[in-house]
Amino acid sequence: MPAHVMGDHGGIAPTIGDTMSEVLKKAKQVLWRIAERIREEAYDESPKRSTDLARSIIVTDEGPLAVAVGPSVDYGLYVHEGTGEHGPKKRPIVIKAKKKKALHFKMNGEGVFAKSVVNPGQKPNPFMDRAVDNLDDWIVEYAAEEMADAVLIDLRKIDRL
Repeated sequence: MPAHVMGDHGGIAPTIGDTMSEVLKKAKQVLWRIAERIREEAYDESPKRSTDLARSIIVTDEGPLAVAVGPSVDYGLYVHEGTGEHGPKKRPIVIKAKKKKALHFKMNGEGVFAKSVVNPGQKPNPFMDRAVDNLDDWIVEYAAEEMADAVLIDLRKIDRL
């Protein structure tokens, strides 16, 4: 969205509006490049028992100056945030028999019966957070350099008028 300047400023107002439009375009390009780098880093940081989670990490357009990076598989949030007592709710998962009187499973090679079992859940693996943390310095330097260049180019355009 271009900036609006009110009043008669000798024809400068439309130029500033056009310049801001160019700066916003550059900002979107910078966001996409940062998001792509985060996606690449998150791929490296994600667990790899299978590569399904890592390969599901995508970048999506969320609006004029917004992008999102994250896994598209349903379980990605549970891997990242944890479950049960390790997750956001901080309570273990209780599994109860529904159709039968008891659950049956093997433990140490022997059959076990129980009316319920308590699963503490999965510890969080904040691979997305690590990806961003690993790129902190690069993100700041890249964004500052790219945006400074865009602003300088646009200010030179105004100066030529």
